[in-house]
Amino acid sequence: MITSTMVWTVKSGDTLPMIAAQVYGDPRLWRPIADANGIADPLRFPVQQDFGRLLLVPAPRA
Repeated sequence: MITSTMVWTVKSGDTLPMIAAQVYGDPRLWRPIADANGIADPLRFPVQQDFGRLLLVPAPRA
């Protein structure tokens, strides 16, 4: 689990729940990642243009 903001490089096959599961240990915690990166429609993420994009992954709230 992370303790400060980190950066994630989006690659093919990534989803917000998958990133949340890897970073936070819980796929249900995807919303802070979406909010921090202005992802309005998480169901359409990622698209090909997102591959290589850097996402800010905020530290979990206590």
